[in-house]
Amino acid sequence: LPTAEAAATTPAVAPRTSVEQGISEIWAEALGSRPRSVHEGFFESGGHSLAAALVITRIRSTFGVDIALRSLFEHPTIAGLAEVVDMLALTGPSAPAGEREEIEL
Repeated sequence: LPTAEAAATTPAVAPRTSVEQGISEIWAEALGSRPRSVHEGFFESGGHSLAAALVITRIRSTFGVDIALRSLFEHPTIAGLAEVVDMLALTGPSAPAGEREEIEL
């Protein structure tokens, strides 16, 4: 669970783009509360592996990108994931269907 100290050190920054806003809404649904900042870490905010799988699945369907689960571990903030989504949206699918990482829910 997040600590009060970790929450206090993350400055509150509202979503600045439609992608950040969409990811913020997905996080709120998965975690049960709105993140304070686009720079707040997913796992420090109470996220866990099942919630991570849900977030990635929802990002895939909402934005139509083939994002890997590991992206959330490599970029655990809304701002970081939004950059990945933007990049994938520009470059198109990055892996053939047979090489995609599948998430079992």
